[in-house]
Amino acid sequence: MGLEYPPGMRTLLLVSLSVLCGCHSCDPAPEAEPATPSITHEQAPRTPAYLRLASGLDPVHTLNRWLLLEQAGDAQGVLLAPYLAGDVTLVVPGATPAAHVQELATRFGAEAEPLDVQPSQLLRPSLQQAGAATRVFAAPGDAHAMRILPAHAIVIRLDGPLPGAGETPAEFAWVAVTRTDGGYVRADALTAYEGCVPTAERFLADLPISDGHSHEVRATVSRVRASFGDELQDAFLFASQDRHEDEEEEDEEDEEAEGKHGGAVGLYPTDARCQLAEGFALSFGHVVEQVDVVPGAVDEPSLLSVVLSEGEQELDAKLYRVGTPEPLLERELAAGAAGPWPALSLPSP
Repeated sequence: MGLEYPPGMRTLLLVSLSVLCGCHSCDPAPEAEPATPSITHEQAPRTPAYLRLASGLDPVHTLNRWLLLEQAGDAQGVLLAPYLAGDVTLVVPGATPAAHVQELATRFGAEAEPLDVQPSQLLRPSLQQAGAATRVFAAPGDAHAMRILPAHAIVIRLDGPLPGAGETPAEFAWVAVTRTDGGYVRADALTAYEGCVPTAERFLADLPISDGHSHEVRATVSRVRASFGDELQDAFLFASQDRHEDEEEEDEEDEEAEGKHGGAVGLYPTDARCQLAEGFALSFGHVVEQVDVVPGAVDEPSLLSVVLSEGEQELDAKLYRVGTPEPLLERELAAGAAGPWPALSLPSP
């Protein structure tokens, strides 16, 4: 037998039950957690493997750009990479601090840009020094040399796949020998060089010619030991050797032009900071094929043995004492004889 409620009481109970059953809907809804954005691999910022520091130039000019950084102590991590055709460019790893990258690029008037290059394509520069006078070849298999490097010449070696060239045989190395010329030398003729490399400014100032720029860009630089009248000391030998295409068009009666397209040599004492003191320079109307620093007698200046050519039919060797512009000794060499040639010296007393 069920309980009976008056009609008014029954209505009140039904309302109370409906409120109790629906009380959970009165609670405030929990705050939703913010959605975490999903970053895909494609959306994540990517650090390029390498950054380009300069526009592309041929390997010789690019290596001389590298030399500017090397001499300033800023070449750490800087390599060369293929750019366009046979050109190369300076690059640094993409992880290099951005401020440092921009500083390096600014030196060459460029904006740092990513460069897609494989590590196997990179080329590694280094300063090297020749031992004895050394032949330079246009190609490793050539029979005839382009030029003869002076003993102790400083060059920039480039190891790696040179754009547009075949594989370099292990016994050869490709080097930049001046600011405009490069070629192949025997690898065993080179050793590492860690010293400074001076500019040719003082050498050019000593040349009695107007066209100094041709000697500036074509001069080799050698670190040698020489005497300027007393004990041996560190010195730099400059030798502008190259032929010019318009050599035959030179007006021989124009004294100002004489020697403009020939060669010149200069020898200067130096200190540890590459500061050059007063030295000795010679200018020639002929091509300088080879130059050697030869010891002089005790307490006397060193000697310079210079091989000069005029065309293919005349080859002469001359010996100069440092400080004296007139040769002490001259000798005609066999035409067509290939260098290096033995250096001249004074006969024993």
